[in-house]
Amino acid sequence: MSRLDGLDGYLTAVLIGPKFLDPRIWLGDLLGDHALLAAESSREHRAVQAVADHHNRLSETMAQFPGLYRPHLAPHHAGGLDPIFWSLGFLVATRLAPRAWKSVTNPGKPEHAPFQALGPVLFGTAAIAEADVPAVAKAILELREHFKARRNRSMR
Repeated sequence: MSRLDGLDGYLTAVLIGPKFLDPRIWLGDLLGDHALLAAESSREHRAVQAVADHHNRLSETMAQFPGLYRPHLAPHHAGGLDPIFWSLGFLVATRLAPRAWKSVTNPGKPEHAPFQALGPVLFGTAAIAEADVPAVAKAILELREHFKARRNRSMR
């Protein structure tokens, strides 16, 4: 991800998804396997640390201060907020565990409702109004809660 909003979407999917993902998997996918072996003072190591720090801040905010959580969406050229790069990052991360995400991404499944609430952000092309961001954040947090028990079981 070359943009902060894309990185934010990617890390959001990693954090709220149905399956715990080992950081070596998602960091390797995001930055390349060689970045994980980078020397401590190298640029690659600093990049890994910056991504891990953002992941940890997101995780802490979602867990300890959910009322403060907001997805990072870039300004849209026509006004409002642009969800495109956030959604691309989110959807790229879901491919790390496609079978685990299938229960909510399939419209025929009863578990689809929490995912469907993210539809305008994930699949829309229009700008998102600033006033709609709290509802988007709420849907993300609900999806996180929906998967919590499953994600915890997958850590074992």
